[in-house]
Amino acid sequence: MLSVLLALFLIDRGVTLSGVGLFLSAGVIGGAVYALALYGMAARIGRRRSLIVLTGLSSGASIALLASGDLAWLMLCAFVGSLAGVGGAGGAGPAQPLEQVILADSVAPEHRGDVFALYRFGSSIAMACGGLAAGLPSWLETAGRMPIRIGMAWMIALFSFCLLCVALLYLLLPDEPDSTAGDGWANPFKTPSRRLIVGLNALFSVDQLGSSLTTASLMAYWFHTRFGLELDALAALSFTTQLLSALSMWLSIRLARRVGYVRTMVFTHIPASLMLVGLAFAPNAACGIAVWLARGLLSQMDIPARDALIMSVVAPEERIAMGSLHLLGRNGMGTLGPTLSTTLWQTLSPAAPILLGGLLKVGYDLSLFALYRDLESGSTS
Repeated sequence: MLSVLLALFLIDRGVTLSGVGLFLSAGVIGGAVYALALYGMAARIGRRRSLIVLTGLSSGASIALLASGDLAWLMLCAFVGSLAGVGGAGGAGPAQPLEQVILADSVAPEHRGDVFALYRFGSSIAMACGGLAAGLPSWLETAGRMPIRIGMAWMIALFSFCLLCVALLYLLLPDEPDSTAGDGWANPFKTPSRRLIVGLNALFSVDQLGSSLTTASLMAYWFHTRFGLELDALAALSFTTQLLSALSMWLSIRLARRVGYVRTMVFTHIPASLMLVGLAFAPNAACGIAVWLARGLLSQMDIPARDALIMSVVAPEERIAMGSLHLLGRNGMGTLGPTLSTTLWQTLSPAAPILLGGLLKVGYDLSLFALYRDLESGSTS
């Protein structure tokens, strides 16, 4: 929902395109700070309370967006709530590493891929519904019921309420065993698998830089300015894209059983990255939408495989280190993306960040395959 609305909402509040980039970067920086604090937080108050605190902060920061149109205030809200408008399949917020660790610890290794596929499938379906709901302000304005500005404000409030409900749902998680008390700080640079943890996450950071050049919020604005798509059409496009992504989650793990996690990640991601490059040259709306939807079927297939991989190739006591450094690295590089994207947009061409993002992703795919093609569950070499 927020990924579709965010750029249009901010620009409607008087924020410039450069300001949108700064806002998104502030949200990514906030996520990076939370990733750093995650070790100590989980050790001090436990996983469940950490999930509740992080989600509650995002909920409060979201509703605070409505208090003022001042860019400094909006950036503060983005930082506190880790509001980056990234989109994608599944939440990429600061709570994600804890969710991954809880899932990895809850199932046998042979079922881990299926569980992460279900996790991402549910996230994609929820995001599809949220993307469709983002079109409500446009539909209500067309029906003469409510100005679109007020409608977007109500949708931001609804997003905040949904996060609050998620925080309450975390209360249903079972109490943590005493063994989780050791989930505190484990310096990823001193763990036995440090070379693997750092190497993989360095590559994932390059992928995130490419993704942050083309966040869902910026791509929604690109379709709006390039082809004239209004909010209702953008919502329908987001809904369809997320449904295709949800379908791909099941295909991903079934493919991974045949060819392995790394090959699944690379062989599905390269075509999607090339489609992103091609999107920059789309001559009309129909062609652009077709390429974007085809990419949606492939672009997220690497995520369940990656989730299962990073939780499988390290020891249980290293999983929070792996997950948090993964989030920190992606957010660290992702901080550069939105600001760089809007700068390239204004100085070169709106297509420039899309082209650069696609090429960076292709480079990541080729490097991942060259370095880690034989890495699978149980291997930490």
